[in-house]
Amino acid sequence: MARATWLAGGAAALLIGGCATAPEAPGVAPPAPPAPPPTAAAPSPPAPPASLNWDDRMPTPGDWRFVAAPAAEADYGEAGVPLLVLRCDAPGQRLLLVRSDTAPGAALTVRTSYGSRALTVAADGAVALPASDSLLDELVASRGRVAIEAPGLPPLTLPTWPEPARVVEECRPEP
Repeated sequence: MARATWLAGGAAALLIGGCATAPEAPGVAPPAPPAPPPTAAAPSPPAPPASLNWDDRMPTPGDWRFVAAPAAEADYGEAGVPLLVLRCDAPGQRLLLVRSDTAPGAALTVRTSYGSRALTVAADGAVALPASDSLLDELVASRGRVAIEAPGLPPLTLPTWPEPARVVEECRPEP
């Protein structure tokens, strides 16, 4: 009877062992599931249109700098490279507006919150304005910024800081 129990137990162990799966060989990774088919990415929304309105543009990088001698002058630009200069010519009672990248004869448009005016660059590379010109008042009192534009060149959008106002004030004769 003990032998029969042993035989029955051994047979049961064999039957149960036959139901188990064979162990996997060590170091063999299961196969990777197949990659899903590529899907087309949704198109990104179109970029908003660039603003053509000058008073919506970001200011041109740089700062205003006032220089008192030899003549009152306000320069706008970065690291000593002026993009625009407003200089007092006291003997001539005029202010010179110089955009560094314009050639003689080029057209300049000055835009302020009061309006715009077309100017022409003279042979010396400057636009000369009488010290009493109302455009100078518009430049210094414009709300937030002014624009200096020339065909074929990037527009200059400049903040209205005190430096240009000081040049205008120092260039005008005292009443």
